[in-house]
Amino acid sequence: MAQVKRYSPEVRDRAIRMVVDHRGEYPSQWAAIQSVANKLGMTPETLRHWVRQTEIDTGDREGVTTEAKERVRQLERENAELKRANEILRAASIFFATELDGRPGTKRNKSSRSSTQTRTSGGSSRSAQCCISPPRPTMTTSDENPPREPSGTRSSRSSSPRPTRPTTASMGPRSSG
Repeated sequence: MAQVKRYSPEVRDRAIRMVVDHRGEYPSQWAAIQSVANKLGMTPETLRHWVRQTEIDTGDREGVTTEAKERVRQLERENAELKRANEILRAASIFFATELDGRPGTKRNKSSRSSTQTRTSGGSSRSAQCCISPPRPTMTTSDENPPREPSGTRSSRSSSPRPTRPTTASMGPRSSG
């Protein structure tokens, strides 16, 4: 978020120039800064910060120049952008590697799955048919093909499906009383 600049660059330059020009009239630089800040209607700390940064930029004081600070900010933004790009590329490479690899727990295409189910046993336990799960039956919801029960559970009943509600014909005549 950018800070709102309350003072124009012209006001800033004028305030700094006033502090430098009138420094000899005051016992300390801080006294000159306070006097100029009161005259221009700003806080002395703001003006002190401006004066210190100007001294650093001109080489009168040790510190990081404004240009160097801006360059560091620019490099940090570029670094963050490159890190985001690398994360996206890393995620994409993992996605495509798992798609092509065929490791357990990853998605595989149907052709590789069906080829393992149709192998014949050749003496190796890895290719044994007993270890491969049979395909799951699909359920149909149409009235023409009701779901089948496993064999052996309806041995005492007829092979035709039982109606879900009794009809009046199967209930027989009603008795009164």
